[in-house]
Amino acid sequence: MKRNGRMRSNERKTMKKLTRIAAVLMILVMTFALVGCGDDSKALIGKWGMKYDMHDAVLEQMGDEFADFKSSLEVTIFFEFKEDGTMEMSVDNDEFAANYANWLDDFSDYAANYIYDSNPDYSKEDIDAVYSPNVKEYIKSMMEESVKPEDVTADMHQEGVWEAKKGKIFISDGDTVDQTSYDLYTISGDTLTFELPEGAEADGENVLPGMEYPLVFTKVKSVSYTHLRAHETLANLVC
Repeated sequence: MKRNGRMRSNERKTMKKLTRIAAVLMILVMTFALVGCGDDSKALIGKWGMKYDMHDAVLEQMGDEFADFKSSLEVTIFFEFKEDGTMEMSVDNDEFAANYANWLDDFSDYAANYIYDSNPDYSKEDIDAVYSPNVKEYIKSMMEESVKPEDVTADMHQEGVWEAKKGKIFISDGDTVDQTSYDLYTISGDTLTFELPEGAEADGENVLPGMEYPLVFTKVKSVSYTHLRAHETLANLVC
């Protein structure tokens, strides 16, 4: 089937937006670091996790034609504050890879239907014949080549330093803490909350689309070898 000028124009516009999404995913990873590290600073030591749905941030870059697309793209962001004053930010690699695969499948469906609807003079079969093996799989393969989950999570990994005093937490991705930039923090049980200092700019309340202050983290509890052995022994007794 030969594609006419209108179909080629619609295709170019759609594919341009699809390639932009890949770039957006990579840009997002550069903005996760919170440059904000008390009397209770020892309570901060350990690993804390927070769920974040990247969908809104990606959707913001898609354009009006994708405004109705809905699919979760969740990632768990971890901050680990160490006793030596260093910190590490990371994400759950396996979780993100699985969630990205599901999101990409949903997105490929939506984008394929958009291409079909944008070319009403052609049947789905005719349009699929232009691509290999079909529109959905073509879009999916293009995105898979552009965005590797392991690359995204690797870029989200950051190391830095932290300091905390009098309810203020300072975090920097360099070797020195910036004492002029901080977040306020509180700890209640296994919950760590970051808030903006009083008088901070209102537009600074949104770290990313869908991520707003206060930022709430949950303590990640490590399971000791002894604890695991106790469970194993109990299981053997029950059996």
